[in-house]
Amino acid sequence: MLTLLPIYLLLPNFLIYALLILGFALVLLMQILIYGGIRKHAQLEQADLIDRISYVNREREQEYAQIEALFSVFSVIRPTHPLPRMRGWAISPDFAVLLISLLDQYQPQLVLEAGSGVSTIIIGHRLTTLGQGQLLSLDHEVEFSQKSQSNIRRHGLQSVARVIYSPLTNFEIQGKQWLWYDTTELDQYLHRTIDFLVIDGPPYFIQDLSRYPALPILFERLSKSATIVLDDANRAMEEKILELWTKEFKFSSVEKISTEKGACVLRLRK
Repeated sequence: MLTLLPIYLLLPNFLIYALLILGFALVLLMQILIYGGIRKHAQLEQADLIDRISYVNREREQEYAQIEALFSVFSVIRPTHPLPRMRGWAISPDFAVLLISLLDQYQPQLVLEAGSGVSTIIIGHRLTTLGQGQLLSLDHEVEFSQKSQSNIRRHGLQSVARVIYSPLTNFEIQGKQWLWYDTTELDQYLHRTIDFLVIDGPPYFIQDLSRYPALPILFERLSKSATIVLDDANRAMEEKILELWTKEFKFSSVEKISTEKGACVLRLRK
């Protein structure tokens, strides 16, 4: 009866050594690949952690900047009623500081605001402190315009500020149709040219370049050296709007301001 021998005893010695070396090489290769994968994963996790730490630091700096700006707001205006919520859809505190600073610098007689909200209250309070100027604010939503007008009454600003319900309507500009605030009622209150224009509406999702129509529609109603302030200037659409405006209109200055959402201050030159 034949005894079955292990197969490796039937192989030549050099082949056995070759198989052992190949086996060790495969084990080593697997270890290298596993180590490389672990190292790469660790590097990615480290890079992700660094990005997260950087993001948190930027957020902390932004939060501090807005708190600091809010203190500046309350150091110059003295509201008798709580202000509406800021940031998010509303203006940020640093944009409010910019508005106050520009109002103090140029002391306009007539301010027009595209889009009402907390900015309406802040502008109204500052005009009251300055002892001059009127504010008209446009809003295309019935409920929000009523809420803004109610806030004006709560803050006792009826003598300087008014919200005008202005539904969005079609305008033709250079052969193209655009949606913007209906100016029919606005024209009833415009007894002089606009010295100071704040553009924070309509919302960006209404149409592409949603805030572009403001200057083409209002140009003839603006004073010769009107100040125009655009919020959300960091957005790509607003950057395109600024590019179009600077091609179509003459400005004595165009200044980008570093705020949470970006701002741009333009001085008209007719």
